[in-house]
Amino acid sequence: MDIPCRFFAKVSGRSPRHFPSLYSPLQFAAGGPARRLRFRKKTAHSAFLLPEERIETDPTWSPDGNSLCFGREPFQEFGSSGPVAIQVLDLKTSQISTLPGSDGLYSPRWSPEGRYLAAMPPDSNQLMLFDFTTKKWSELAKGGFAFPNWSHDGKYLYFEEFTQGEIRRIEIPGQKFERIADLKELRRPNDMSGYWSAPAYDGSPLVMRDAGIQEIYAFETQFP
Repeated sequence: MDIPCRFFAKVSGRSPRHFPSLYSPLQFAAGGPARRLRFRKKTAHSAFLLPEERIETDPTWSPDGNSLCFGREPFQEFGSSGPVAIQVLDLKTSQISTLPGSDGLYSPRWSPEGRYLAAMPPDSNQLMLFDFTTKKWSELAKGGFAFPNWSHDGKYLYFEEFTQGEIRRIEIPGQKFERIADLKELRRPNDMSGYWSAPAYDGSPLVMRDAGIQEIYAFETQFP
């Protein structure tokens, strides 16, 4: 039995994303040292999308739901003979193509109307934009970036500027920057697997915080 869903995420719970209603949630499945893409298409069975043992990450749907764009884990691809680049999987033909000029980039984010795709280099010090109309990349900004996400209307690209502890957005294509939230006083999870932020439908920021209790204790003991 299929249960209607509107988002998918990594196994760790990070980076939830919207997906077309034609498909059930996309998943990362453990397979040896790799995490591999799998999905269900209104059936009770899931299937691996790619016949390989490499690591795929950050899948993002094309607006028409016919393609998946994904990246690699640059930090875990040492020794691999395959490209560390952004690739597009055509779900109808099962053909994979590499996005021109995307060598060394990862973390793709396809814009809702389909014209743009955002990505970053492994050190996350640049925010890059690919225009499917011109087939060219442009640099949006330099700094320290995490969790780029499009607004629902595709007019803005939201992101964390972690060197400044802020959530910002940039207007596309006007490239006007705005500061949305200051996170310096927010207690965040102390592990990257717990970090996450994204805009809500109305543009307000959603951020994970550490709601746990942290105390310092002292005790005395006597040994025989």
